[in-house]
Amino acid sequence: MTDIFTLENKIKDMIDDLKGLCQTNGLSNQASEEVIITSVFLYKFLNDKFMANLKTFAEEIDMPVEDILKNENDELDAFYDTYNQDVAFKYEDTIEALINRVGEDDFYKLFDDALERISNYEENEAFNIETSDGTKKALFTRITENVESSKRNNFAKSVFGIISQDKFDFSPAFRNNFDFYSTIFEYLIKDYNVASGVYAEYFTPQAISNIIAKILVNMTPVEDKMYEVYDPSAGSGSLVLHLANELGEGSFGDRAIVYTQDISSKSTRFCV
Repeated sequence: MTDIFTLENKIKDMIDDLKGLCQTNGLSNQASEEVIITSVFLYKFLNDKFMANLKTFAEEIDMPVEDILKNENDELDAFYDTYNQDVAFKYEDTIEALINRVGEDDFYKLFDDALERISNYEENEAFNIETSDGTKKALFTRITENVESSKRNNFAKSVFGIISQDKFDFSPAFRNNFDFYSTIFEYLIKDYNVASGVYAEYFTPQAISNIIAKILVNMTPVEDKMYEVYDPSAGSGSLVLHLANELGEGSFGDRAIVYTQDISSKSTRFCV
């Protein structure tokens, strides 16, 4: 069983390091800081999930990861077919692939290109956030464009120093249900709280969400149906995510489709 408290502390350490990096680049307490931190967090999460699946696949076919990546006999293609991902992610997008090029003068462009590439995968279109006027916001943007042009390369290198797997790896937690984003939201919100509720300052804490989810699911005896969970004011998504997790446990199996909406695309992005 993964020590959730240890994991949460590592997440908070990573956030603090990213905040420090933003501060040294003149971005502290700006909207761009929130975009950078949440984007890097999501990228790190997807990377570690991808690598954990790849290592599991390598063990299953008794082949080193390095040989799979060569794809000489379509092993990498077989991996993509075997491990369908909620969010499409390719090896060329990974920290492992990019960190070997960290010494290049235009490394920041390589990082931004990877983020843009992930956003543009056809499978990921469903994760774009649609605003009230029909405009869609991509899963990722070119985050180094928030930094002065002369500082972008060093900024991108510093980001990779913070998120490298030698320092912190999400993979031990993937065996357990864990609401990563409510943790980062609760920790970040203290810096962006405007006491008005517009950006989901009044969210449901994890402990309360977990209890509510268990009560609602235990009140629902029918197990052979698909449940739709909708929250028109989702905030960070803490409650709907706990409901989805609870419905996915035990005899209910994979029985939840989650729909959310919120006045703020900032807070909705945490739930995506």
